[in-house]
Amino acid sequence: MDNTGEVQGERGYVYVMQSECIFIKSVDDKNLICPVKIGSTINWKSRIGNLDGAVPVDFKIHLLVECDNFKTLEYQIHKELDAYRAGQRGSKNTEFFRLELKEAINRVRKIALRFAKRPRFIRKIPQLGRSAASISNMEIGLFRGDVKFTCSVPGGGEAHGNFIMDGAKCKFVVKAGSTIRRIPAPSFEKSRPLKYFRKWCEICRDHLNENGELKNDCVFDSRAAATSVVCASIRNGDREWIDKANNWCLGKYFGKC
Repeated sequence: MDNTGEVQGERGYVYVMQSECIFIKSVDDKNLICPVKIGSTINWKSRIGNLDGAVPVDFKIHLLVECDNFKTLEYQIHKELDAYRAGQRGSKNTEFFRLELKEAINRVRKIALRFAKRPRFIRKIPQLGRSAASISNMEIGLFRGDVKFTCSVPGGGEAHGNFIMDGAKCKFVVKAGSTIRRIPAPSFEKSRPLKYFRKWCEICRDHLNENGELKNDCVFDSRAAATSVVCASIRNGDREWIDKANNWCLGKYFGKC
């Protein structure tokens, strides 16, 4: 990473943040840990707001380092912590690191004291969105795949699915044996995003048995994508997927039902 975005005399922030719905293997592959995300920004409120839309449990910032050379500091931190970087070995694209929160904060502080220009350390940071503490243990289980959902498919049959964590991203998997609607809604072909219709075509062509059921698990980037493909029409999934064990629609977990 270079220093693009750093303007002479302009102060910015290096942040250490975490979302408690993300779990990856530790460096020694023995345990699951909640990784930290270390990056830089000029406006931390805007940055965390953008990130919160990508995960079910909002990120919480645990440390901000305000300084005059925030991009340079970020580069140095990433360089020194490279051995702990998540993702494939040698990947430089991720800001997630396989470190416990306390260790990450200590390491960032020490590096900042050596390289940051006029650093100011901020620990008391207001929580802008939902934290894991604001939702129940049952909801946390949702993001680990413990909660199973059923969707009634238009035209007959059912689909079954749950959330999974794929590295730092929360995705939705539709399970093998699920029914996929074979006749699309009239507007589906022209509805946006078009990628949902294209994915439905691919699945119908390559991944269904003679009964119209999935031959294998299919992973989707969002519940909306999964629902739209299963129902062959644009849906957001909040009301279609039901947790029968608790009699909750999926949207209720997000305060939308």
